[in-house]
Amino acid sequence: MEFLNDVLAIAEKEIKLSLRFKIAFFMGSLIEPAVRIAPFLLIYFGFFMVGVESFGWVTQSNFIVFLTLGMLTDVFLVAGFNRLYTRFMEEKYWQTIEAMLLAPINKLSLLGGYALSMLVSLFPSVLLFLGVSYVLMPTPLPNLILSMLVVGMVLSMSLGIGLVHASSALFNENFSPIFRYGKVGLVFISCFYYPITIFEETPIIAFLKPLVLLNPFYQAIFAIRSAWIFGRVEWASIAYIVAFAAIMPLIAVFVFNKLWKRLNIQGY
Repeated sequence: MEFLNDVLAIAEKEIKLSLRFKIAFFMGSLIEPAVRIAPFLLIYFGFFMVGVESFGWVTQSNFIVFLTLGMLTDVFLVAGFNRLYTRFMEEKYWQTIEAMLLAPINKLSLLGGYALSMLVSLFPSVLLFLGVSYVLMPTPLPNLILSMLVVGMVLSMSLGIGLVHASSALFNENFSPIFRYGKVGLVFISCFYYPITIFEETPIIAFLKPLVLLNPFYQAIFAIRSAWIFGRVEWASIAYIVAFAAIMPLIAVFVFNKLWKRLNIQGY
């Protein structure tokens, strides 16, 4: 019960802070993803207009759903990765970070509170992208629920990475660029906007395919697309994602506690 109260208190605090700028709070989760997805929509549309029948297992009948599901997963990965870093740096600037971190709460409550606040702020994106996908390609309710659960696990994994990023930057901001460029590489091997066959058919990047298959974020979007587009439940991928979603927050809290004990906050 205490854990739940802490989660709700942190989520309430974060939502109130974000709602200082209400338009940015809700519209940011709609406009930015739409801007990112637009070039890929045009590229795929161009391919199919000139007579290309398929690109991997992407076809003219499913490419919009393919992209909207990938976009939604990407939104949750990037939001979870960035949110704690942004908040920690703000609290550091305001010189309130020690009070927040020394509060007698479990750091898993911190992750839970941020996750809940992000679900509220990202709700317009969820509604838009799942809505578009469902209108264009209806899927059975169990597959819809499964897709939403997998997206939730993506948030759990990305928040775990985000806490490691935020805490390492808090103690030494020299680490921040490593994580930022690492995020770019992680998105690249997650196949949010193109099928994995691009790694099979392009010799210069073929060596990356094993990394793609090991990437839990790729397995997440693979499981979502398989259920939504083809009606197949990829149990092996789901088990893999569940394991990472459970373990990564624990590892992140462990790393944070170690850094908090050994290092001082730098950059004041």
